[in-house]
Amino acid sequence: MRIYSYHWYYLYISIIVKISYNLLKEFLPQLDKNPRELAEELSRKLAEVESVSKIGNDYILEIENKALTHRPDCFSHWGIAREISAFYKAKLESIPQRKMPPKSISVNKNLEINIQTSSCLRYIGGVLSVEVRKSPGWLQQFLKSMDLRPVNNVVDLTNYVMLKYGQPMHAYDADKLNIKNGKLKISVRQAKSTESLTTIDGKTHPLETSMMIIADHKKPIAIAGIMGGKETEITNKTSTIMLESANFEMYSIRKASSKLGIRTDASTRFEKGQDPALAAAGFKQTAALLKKHAGAQLISEIVDIYPRPRKQKTIILDTKRVKTFLGINLSLKQIVEYLNSLQLDVDEGSSLKNRQPLIKITIPTFRSDLSIEEDLLEEIARLYGFNNIKRDLPLRKISPTPLNKTIYFRRKIKNILRALGFNEIYNYSFTNEKVVSAAGLKAKNYLKLKNPLSRDHTLLRQSLVPGLLEKTAANLKYFDSFSLFEIGKHIIPSPTDKLPREIEHLALLKAAKELTPLRLYASLKGEIERLFRELNLDKFYFVPLNNNKGYPFPKDGRFHNNLSQVQLITAQNSTWGQLGIISPTILKNFGIQDAAVAAAEINLETLLKLSRDQKLYRPVYPHPEVKQDISIILNQKIGLDKLLEKIKESGGQLLKEAEIFDVFLDPQKMKKNEKSVAIHLTFQSPKGSLSHARVTELVGRIGKMIEKDLGGKVRR
Repeated sequence: MRIYSYHWYYLYISIIVKISYNLLKEFLPQLDKNPRELAEELSRKLAEVESVSKIGNDYILEIENKALTHRPDCFSHWGIAREISAFYKAKLESIPQRKMPPKSISVNKNLEINIQTSSCLRYIGGVLSVEVRKSPGWLQQFLKSMDLRPVNNVVDLTNYVMLKYGQPMHAYDADKLNIKNGKLKISVRQAKSTESLTTIDGKTHPLETSMMIIADHKKPIAIAGIMGGKETEITNKTSTIMLESANFEMYSIRKASSKLGIRTDASTRFEKGQDPALAAAGFKQTAALLKKHAGAQLISEIVDIYPRPRKQKTIILDTKRVKTFLGINLSLKQIVEYLNSLQLDVDEGSSLKNRQPLIKITIPTFRSDLSIEEDLLEEIARLYGFNNIKRDLPLRKISPTPLNKTIYFRRKIKNILRALGFNEIYNYSFTNEKVVSAAGLKAKNYLKLKNPLSRDHTLLRQSLVPGLLEKTAANLKYFDSFSLFEIGKHIIPSPTDKLPREIEHLALLKAAKELTPLRLYASLKGEIERLFRELNLDKFYFVPLNNNKGYPFPKDGRFHNNLSQVQLITAQNSTWGQLGIISPTILKNFGIQDAAVAAAEINLETLLKLSRDQKLYRPVYPHPEVKQDISIILNQKIGLDKLLEKIKESGGQLLKEAEIFDVFLDPQKMKKNEKSVAIHLTFQSPKGSLSHARVTELVGRIGKMIEKDLGGKVRR
């Protein structure tokens, strides 16, 4: 297998991976597929095979390696052979157990290895005596077919092991390494900012502290996992080597490779997350081959430092998901066979006996890409063959998206207000101290932004009315009268929670140059009543604000200094809105002159809860209505809403409607704090016509209630 480049010292990299058909056959002696059949199966189940070419008596398959980015185990002939074994259920020859070269009796070197960085996951080293010469013909031919330039038997064998098993190897000229106190001391550490290294390609690279290096006790000898140093490279004069088989943290290698602008076969493998367990097999295979082809003898102990062995992962697979996730019917036995063929350890235990759907799979360390259940399902689909899965769309219930009640309600309010002649405006949720103070509010009660975008947006608003007043001042220059509304949020500091509360409100405003404040106020009140009725809200009241008790907004947030001109909107014993005339002082603060302004602010969340989607049905009775008018004298402090509520309670089910048609004050005939109210009363019974006596009785009961509960007097 080959990624286009020279041996791992060199720079040239391509996206094509080369594998030798003959070398695959060594691992799969029973493989009966020809190279082109094999290429088709690899394309279907692993990665696209770009071409198959004949070189001598061998066939070379060129694979697009982008599909293998997450598969470090497939960057070798051994890894590809393991995959093919699973495709065809063919027997896979295991990595041969090689004998280490004999240890020299006459020469002994003390080797000491010290790992000083957590980015080195494993390091194996040993010193061997060798005879450097040309590589045998078969090895040279193989390397050339992989687009590698043969160098000598030692370098070529390290490259051969890397291509065959996937473990990058490196050999140093041990005689060029510095000895300290009779020991060859090798350390794996981070580089110093003052250090540099001339690599085998002849280029000198300044090193950074983020780069990991291999060093003797004096100087760097290699950039770990990327490229060796020029000074310690293997030459024809080399007689002793220090053989290295290591594993490094993938992100560290990728970062250093990117900074240096160097990519090699070794760095390509390490930055994919190579299995540290492969380092031991790589060392043994290389040492055995050096014994055979370079007369190698060990002249030191083999040092293996593996501080944090990689642990095997376990995944629980619900076998029912093979059907629901992939849409294919497989028996539990078939699922287990597929997983076992990938060398995954399946502990079906009682699953096959008791037909349990859950099985536990132990993932080998070389499959770092498998971590969740869906990864296993993908492996099953891959071996089953994506081309064998029927292209049927899944059956799913199609249902309309449920209506969002809040969005529908907000849209309905906007449509009603537009029909009433209101214009919608949009303001930022931010305001500033000048606007807040002009509206008669206290800025100290507002949340202040730590990083405002501008001086005009330093506070989070707690009322929508100040923003409406700003727009009113601007629009009165062009229009004599208009109506505005806005839907937005109050942002209120929370005494307990860390985050402030956000409460959605509706604000309404009417401005006119030719109407008196009271006429404008009455007009706005009538439009609010119309809005509520359109929302099917029947029982709501406007209560005069005579003190601060029960006031739902900031105490300094009244619209007018005269409390009698501010009314609260209530329903079901809760207050959730206010209506009033903007005081002349506040109008002056906003630069509004010669115009009356009335405004209202309503808690939209409460209004949503109280409203109904459908109107209540009231049958049409066939029996005639009986109408009666009454006139009463009442204290001015008693609100008309309260009066109507009491009348409806007293009249009972036979009182169909009570409507106020006249209110007047007569200082000459009435006391100073009294008012006269005239009311239409409409009676009707679902069972029959009401007699005059029955209606008189009902009117009398209402009159007694007015005198007793409200302190009023019925005018005769």
